[in-house]
Amino acid sequence: MKKIAKKISIISVILFAVCLSPLFNIETADAAEEYAAKPDSYYDFICDFTDVTAVNKYFHAYYLANALGSAKSEEVTTDASSADAHWLVQGGVLKRINDVGVDENGAFETNKISVLSFVKEAYLNFELSLDLRRGQTGNLWPVVGIRQVEEGRYYLDDGAGVFVQSGGQITLWGGQQVSGPHVFGDAKESGYKSGGGEWYNIQIKLVGNKLSVSINNGPYSEIQMFDYYETGYVSLFAVNNEAEFRNFRIKMLAEPEKESVPEFLPVAEADTPDALSNLAGVEKDAAELFEREGKINPDAVYTEEITREITVTAEGCKGFVGRQNIFAAAIIFLAALPIRYRKKIQ
Repeated sequence: MKKIAKKISIISVILFAVCLSPLFNIETADAAEEYAAKPDSYYDFICDFTDVTAVNKYFHAYYLANALGSAKSEEVTTDASSADAHWLVQGGVLKRINDVGVDENGAFETNKISVLSFVKEAYLNFELSLDLRRGQTGNLWPVVGIRQVEEGRYYLDDGAGVFVQSGGQITLWGGQQVSGPHVFGDAKESGYKSGGGEWYNIQIKLVGNKLSVSINNGPYSEIQMFDYYETGYVSLFAVNNEAEFRNFRIKMLAEPEKESVPEFLPVAEADTPDALSNLAGVEKDAAELFEREGKINPDAVYTEEITREITVTAEGCKGFVGRQNIFAAAIIFLAALPIRYRKKIQ
């Protein structure tokens, strides 16, 4: 009997919680959209980083010695021995080169940043597929910048950045409108290896304020961004790291349709004496509507000036009547003084 009573009590608690859940607006989150692999023909633009001339035509290279400093314009090179360049195209791979390392304090800071802005098109909504590999130097990572109004800017200064941290955290981080960092997924669940050195694929789908990210064709991780957003560039960042990129594919997407506001039909009016339609049909005599008890002596004759002063005083401003009241008060005050004192005044 004790076991039966225990089961009944457990069932009762469950039923009680289910009944109360609508009161607390408890809802089950919708499942994230499943990623579906797409052929090359799906995308509007493809870059395999094999032709350096085409790369420099559709992408603009920059270098930021300081994250929030001025960007130096550069070009992508094919010369691995170049000491001035920071982007190298070699064997279908875009590589970060030069000036990667610690600062004077021995730390890998978020400076020494290479930027490659895709300037062929600016995007509001898009879908991007890209392969990335984090370098072995330092603990920072490659980043995809989104909705950057100005090319060559750091993603914390303009737009936002999407990246996978060394521990596998899928992260969104941006400027004032986005803030962060916002962690919204775990790339290790899709085969991402911590520590870097291995290629992984990232799929970024941005529609309105909804950002979806898939790693290695795994399920999307999703996050709702700030409602305010602008059309901007997509950029690749190597943040003080020998990051590498390949197989850049992008497609512009349409703006999502906004939910239409439902049409509300007018509610039938109640048939009561105080209903507006009934009151509107009642006619009153004009004399009855405008006849009021006079506040001014009807037998007195007022000049135009006095009438104006009375009107001004009635509206709360200083006027003739106000001065009369003060004068009358002064007379009463004097009358109340002792006669002896008044004689002295005389």
